[in-house]
Amino acid sequence: MDVAGWSVQYVSATGAGTWSTTGLCATSSCLIQPGRYYLVQEDQGAGGTTNLLTPDATGTITMTTGTGKVALLSTTTALSGACPTSASIQDLVGYGSTSSTANFCFEGSGPTPAPGNTTAAFRKSGGCIDTNDNAADLVISVPNPRNTSASVNDCSTGFRPDISINDVTVTEGDSGTLNANFTVTLSAASAQTVTVAYATADGNATAGADYQSNSGTLTFSPGVTTQPVTVAVNGDTLDETNETFFVNLSNPTNAAILDNQGLGTITDNDQTPSLSINDLPNIAEGNSGTSTATFTVSLSAASGQTVTVTYATADGTATTADNDYVATAGTLTFNPGDTAKTIPVTINGDTTFEPDETILVNLTSPVNATISDSQGQGTIKNDDASPNPSISIDDVTVNEGDTGTTLATFNVSLSFASAQTVTVNYATADGTAKAPSDYQSTSGTLTFNPGDLSKPISVLVNGDTINEAVCETFLVNLSSPTNAVFGDNQGQGSITDNDGTKLVISQIYGGGGNSSATYANDFIEIFNRGDSAISLNGLSVQYAPATGTSGTYSVTTLPNVTLQAGHYYLIQEATGGAVGSPLPSPDLTPGTTIDLAAGAGRVALVNGTTALSRTSCPTGSTILDFVGYGSTAICREGAATSDNAPGPSNNTTSVQRKQNGCQDIGLNGPAATGDFTAPSVGPRNTTTSANLCSCSTSYSSMSILDGDSWKTSLATLFIDRRALRPSP
Repeated sequence: MDVAGWSVQYVSATGAGTWSTTGLCATSSCLIQPGRYYLVQEDQGAGGTTNLLTPDATGTITMTTGTGKVALLSTTTALSGACPTSASIQDLVGYGSTSSTANFCFEGSGPTPAPGNTTAAFRKSGGCIDTNDNAADLVISVPNPRNTSASVNDCSTGFRPDISINDVTVTEGDSGTLNANFTVTLSAASAQTVTVAYATADGNATAGADYQSNSGTLTFSPGVTTQPVTVAVNGDTLDETNETFFVNLSNPTNAAILDNQGLGTITDNDQTPSLSINDLPNIAEGNSGTSTATFTVSLSAASGQTVTVTYATADGTATTADNDYVATAGTLTFNPGDTAKTIPVTINGDTTFEPDETILVNLTSPVNATISDSQGQGTIKNDDASPNPSISIDDVTVNEGDTGTTLATFNVSLSFASAQTVTVNYATADGTAKAPSDYQSTSGTLTFNPGDLSKPISVLVNGDTINEAVCETFLVNLSSPTNAVFGDNQGQGSITDNDGTKLVISQIYGGGGNSSATYANDFIEIFNRGDSAISLNGLSVQYAPATGTSGTYSVTTLPNVTLQAGHYYLIQEATGGAVGSPLPSPDLTPGTTIDLAAGAGRVALVNGTTALSRTSCPTGSTILDFVGYGSTAICREGAATSDNAPGPSNNTTSVQRKQNGCQDIGLNGPAATGDFTAPSVGPRNTTTSANLCSCSTSYSSMSILDGDSWKTSLATLFIDRRALRPSP
């Protein structure tokens, strides 16, 4: 058909004036062969990311997305009026709106449905259907522009159903493969055999690495309307962005393609890796020139994305002003698969006697990773002789006792005997232990006569029967030395608490399965913060909603197992939906699970399995631990609602006992002063590395550590000073 002198014209749904016109072909002959398409490009909007195929004609008409009127005419003379009639009108489509819209018109019983920014109105059977009824002849689908070079669509072979393919989303998995199942559908059953070719294609997912390519031909026997296309998706443990691939349809027979592309989305399920930097405790200073201190930044696991982090040195006691080191800064880049990068820092040598000095390297601004340890410390060891001895103080650990006082004796020593009298001042200072309740403050001056090498400082530690932080600390600071320099001017006194129950609730998560949840199930985690194994036989965890004084608590009975010192025990409970990853190997999956509320509730650890009554807040020696979380909980360890543990802000956070479970001062909250905070959820089970809460164990994230033991058996468990009171 020759369309020379033809046009397409447009006016808005309510328009009644002159129609906008785009001529199809200005030459003397412009033939469209049978079964071919002719693509007319119009005005460009502000959005969109993909260019059209090469258009066969170009105009400047600005069309409304959801509704309007389009006509095909055998002339370029502009139409006028709302619904003009003319012998030159070859076709008319009214899209969107309704028959009651003023000035709106269409062919037949009604307009086409309304398209959007990501959909288009298509004539059925690839354009073959024309019964002069817009509502019956056209459908809405994703855009699939076709020009004169598109495959021929022969309308002479009889009815030709439309072919479309759906989109599919799958969660990746950690190993092996899982199937993304696409469905290719005919708009109606056909009396003829229909075939269509399919082939996968990369988006930002890569065939072989992320999924397994697949191609072939689908055959629809007469009467069949659906056929599957299966694509195997590879599992891995790399943290990646969600990735996409496509299944493209082509070369149909006895049908027309309406939607030629299925989108496959692979949802990543892997944890974001964390960055950490090491410390260098022994950097050789040298007497001249320079040396290099090399810090290592590590990624907890290889990532499928490029990870970057910014670093910069900073003064500790070593300074650039004193020419101790050369400042440096920059950005580290971990390409996919990398797990370690180094940071070299130049150290300047000298012959000046000075104390050991420290430099810092700080990590900031991570991309595609978190930071678990943001600061590396390097210690430049002095290697120059001093004319005076160095003076140092040791650290001391004592058991608290139940009454009276215990003596903590610190030893202050000189590196060598001096021919001069050496003096140094000392004074105690609070750490987590406070004077005068935990220890008795003292201060004074030590005098080393010529030839003396050591002097004692005695501090009285008070005994009590109060269950406190497992380990409390205080300091003895040295100052103002004469005829000596400092080697170590601070001694730490650690007081090991020996009172109270050491099995605690360490984490509560009630967001399992909810919208945007990290994990699919709720859980309760308990922890042995003592230094001896504990049997869980006869114990239970119990839950009640934040409010309400009728009925009883829900009960999960614990099995006859032994929980080792410093270990966690993970109890899987109910799920609120299908969102989130499985918990990491729960230690107990009860037959009947408890549905915990995400934001507020009451949880008890009980020496017994009888359900607690909700009529009052539980007290007594059977209550081994109790947590009221969220602002509405009517019971808690503490006197008022302000003492409630903080409630999680969303389904990716949980209620967590501080110091990895070691802290227990008998006060649930608030976060600033109580036992609990609400950071990102992180379940731990019996296979998690032991977290021994003793004064002799050093943790960068802890200032109070526990070294207490249970009193021989569960029969001797007793309640501590925790105040379990109902809300006023």
